[in-house]
Amino acid sequence: MKEINPAATVFLGDTNTTIGALAAAQLNIPIIHIEGCWRSYDWRMPEEKYRTIIDHISDVIYTYEDEYKQKGIAEGLNPKNIVVTKNPTVDILERFYFSQKEKLEKKATKQFFKKRGIQDKDYFVMTCHRRENVHIRKSFQAILKLVANAPCTVYFPASYRTQKIIKSQNIKLPKNLLMVPPVGYEEMLILMTHSKAVITDSGTLSEESCILNVPCINMRKSTERPEIYDAGGTVKFDPDKPEEYTPEIVYKKLKKITGKNWKHTLGDGKASERIANDIILRLREGRLRGFLPENNHLPIARSFIEDGIKI
Repeated sequence: MKEINPAATVFLGDTNTTIGALAAAQLNIPIIHIEGCWRSYDWRMPEEKYRTIIDHISDVIYTYEDEYKQKGIAEGLNPKNIVVTKNPTVDILERFYFSQKEKLEKKATKQFFKKRGIQDKDYFVMTCHRRENVHIRKSFQAILKLVANAPCTVYFPASYRTQKIIKSQNIKLPKNLLMVPPVGYEEMLILMTHSKAVITDSGTLSEESCILNVPCINMRKSTERPEIYDAGGTVKFDPDKPEEYTPEIVYKKLKKITGKNWKHTLGDGKASERIANDIILRLREGRLRGFLPENNHLPIARSFIEDGIKI
């Protein structure tokens, strides 16, 4: 980074890689965070820690809702440095699903599903990777019990870390759970859109299900994306409280929303353009440094006070 000396560094999301922002901060390189100000307030999540850290050292933050911006402001972030753009996941699906739907549908043949041991429109597709779900035995067992009570086969492209935990702890999987290695994005889109429902703890997958109008069971105690529930196409399952979220209740709710159409408020397909245009404009106008004293929104004058000694 020191050798390249970029005008700015851009970080997306809340994964381990965002901690690379600390290196940029030490070199006084402006930091841009896309997907900022998200909060689930579940401190068990590594992602919650990462996004909190990077937001507080970012010069410019792109967030997707004014609701999220207000959360950042409440933490003391400078409102002048936070730009609301809506969610680029909508843009991604416009590009890679809706505009290519005909091509994807041609791939969704009888052979496609037969090869995977499932029947078209008669399976759930599942992902489960969050540490608070797979590393806490009680929570993982609650998830597997939910799966065992599913009314059909559950097709499970499992992350390698999840597979490792299942193997190391000798966890017995339900008979209706078909675990396979991770799959590519195009294949996942076909699996999602031809499933009866999605079961996931993935934030992005729950968004995509909402946008694609596929019923979803969201296996999270809390979420940084409440809009998926606002739309009415997502059922909540808290693995930490299985006695309150029994399989019977969850699947009854899922049945109620199946076949319904809902409208989401996640975006309009232009978020990526807004982000790119704003970055370019800030670069051209020299407005990438949000931490300059003159840009500060707090009463900082006394930090720059003179000594007051007369000679």
